[in-house]
Amino acid sequence: MPTFSLHHRVTDFLGRQIAWSEGVLAELDAFCHAGDAADVEAHLAQQEVRARESNELAREYAGLASEWARGADVPPGAREEIARLSSVSEELLGRVQAGYARAETVVAALRDRNREAQADLRRGRRSVTIYTPPNLEPPGFLDTDA
Repeated sequence: MPTFSLHHRVTDFLGRQIAWSEGVLAELDAFCHAGDAADVEAHLAQQEVRARESNELAREYAGLASEWARGADVPPGAREEIARLSSVSEELLGRVQAGYARAETVVAALRDRNREAQADLRRGRRSVTIYTPPNLEPPGFLDTDA
């Protein structure tokens, strides 16, 4: 079984983190533009998967970061490449945070719209109840005078 260098493992990790961030950004963008209440459930289910993936990446990062901090055998040009990948990953993660903030505002707007619809429904139900004439004859009576 081949042993991979720290450089290879860190660049692989950063590549996967960048791909993960791009996937999350695409999902958040699609959700924010759709703004449909039916998509909320599907989006929440997908975000549970994304949260597990994020936790796995964080766990992996902790191990790699401690190994990187010890300054294990890293080739001379590797630090520049990893710094570049790191900055790309950091920029994407900032955009992911902003995307989640936008998604929160979309969900808040949907929630407010639902509250207004429920209030309208309650008012409508109340007016139907108030203005409905009482039933003078019990249902199912037979008119014997005819």
